[in-house]
Amino acid sequence: WLKFFPVKFWVHSVISAMFVGRRVAWAQGWQEAGRGFCLRFGEGPTRAIVAQHEAAWSFDAQREALRHVRRHVLDNPTRHVNREDHSGVRNTLMVMRFLHDMEDTMGKLHAESCSEDPTDSWSALELFCRPWVLTRGKGSGATELFRLEEHVPSEFRILCALMGPIGLPIGSLLAWVTVQSPEAFCRLHLRRIVGPRMVPNKVSLDDGYTVEAGDLSVKALSEAAGSTSGIYDLVKGALPQLRLPPSQLLQSRYDAALAE
Repeated sequence: WLKFFPVKFWVHSVISAMFVGRRVAWAQGWQEAGRGFCLRFGEGPTRAIVAQHEAAWSFDAQREALRHVRRHVLDNPTRHVNREDHSGVRNTLMVMRFLHDMEDTMGKLHAESCSEDPTDSWSALELFCRPWVLTRGKGSGATELFRLEEHVPSEFRILCALMGPIGLPIGSLLAWVTVQSPEAFCRLHLRRIVGPRMVPNKVSLDDGYTVEAGDLSVKALSEAAGSTSGIYDLVKGALPQLRLPPSQLLQSRYDAALAE
């Protein structure tokens, strides 16, 4: 089967793992945020907020990481995400709504995994670790506002790339046997190899959210951005990227396994 294996892809992945980088002005180094994970924040070339997390693998760590990120968004204004003008505060409201919806989605996935229903923990981890890029606007005129991504040390990325020809088939098989998602396992593994720069998960906030602010002042909008209820009162809609993955296939496989 080796003749069908994309050797050039893996060679390119190894090179990328060693040399590909991105210009980010980090405000500080890695900070231990509790529960065994770390966070760091910076600004990209487009003045977008960049938040990276490392080793946030449990739901409690993911939830705490998202709370730290929301606090950073509120306390560290940028050109596009701030609470000083109408455009900036609307952007802030949408970014905050996304982060709250992310936590809500992770909570639902965690609740499902703790129930008697079939567990798909790979889908939950893959959703959280996607290299999220939040924008507003369309096409080439879109404004990048925020990035949330997993940081994978270069040595681990190289190891994943070298072990990929063996690890992907075995990992996919194990995911299938344990009634989980082989697709989620493969997506997570490949993203960890190529890094967040090469396969970003771009989301246009305008595609799912609208800010129903009426004639509210910047001060009123700013105060609303600091409270969960205020955010949900003003920002309406939902993003398709944060919908729960369909579980009918997993349920049917689970039922079949029980029948045997």
